[in-house]
Amino acid sequence: MNELLVFTSGFPYGSGETFLETEVAYLAKGFEQVHFVAVNPSNAISRNLPDNCTAEGLFIPLGVLQKIAALRYLVSPLFWQERNVIRRVYKRAISRGIAQTMLISLYRAQKIRKHAEELINGKQQVFYSYWCDDNALALATLKKENPDVKAVSRAHGWDVYFEVHLVNYLPYRHLIAAQLNALLPISNKGKEAIEKTWNVEDLSTVHVSRSGVKEQEKITQPVSKLLVSCSNLIPLKRVELIIE
Repeated sequence: MNELLVFTSGFPYGSGETFLETEVAYLAKGFEQVHFVAVNPSNAISRNLPDNCTAEGLFIPLGVLQKIAALRYLVSPLFWQERNVIRRVYKRAISRGIAQTMLISLYRAQKIRKHAEELINGKQQVFYSYWCDDNALALATLKKENPDVKAVSRAHGWDVYFEVHLVNYLPYRHLIAAQLNALLPISNKGKEAIEKTWNVEDLSTVHVSRSGVKEQEKITQPVSKLLVSCSNLIPLKRVELIIE
């Protein structure tokens, strides 16, 4: 049996990650079994899935006690390797915000990695992170410890561009790029950011893989002017500019 294990931030629970609603049909055709692991899903209502798909929620609380527990990763080799990347590759100092991001990300990733490790069953499996986030870091560390594991990650927007974050930084990008079998930005701009902002020199495993929608019915009536957006209605997308 070949199996795909998909790590998401909520899908198939809640209403987010809508592009996966289309993608899941193709994933279900490509694998005998598809299992979704939604990290901290927003609610317990699951959307409809093909028959060969299953899902579970993985809850990782992040309160004061967990943030204190994350301090133990100050002695982790991964933390110090990332510190060297920030100083030598990014040419930046380690601010308090960056250090906190590094520690919390590593804490969450290790929780996710432990669960992923429990899902290894000796069969043909591919681990797939829908976002290049702590899930992707978890799969990178999983593969680092288990070289035979196949692991890939998509990369969208907030999980690619440093500048959209208050600390102008995303953690462990070099580790993720070096360990995963494939890193899949959804645009050429994303791939360019991986090369120039992340400073990843080896792009052999980086491939553009766009988000898709079902084929739409073509407009048969003549239209003089038409502007169309398939964007989510959130401030980041600036849909109001179309109206203006």
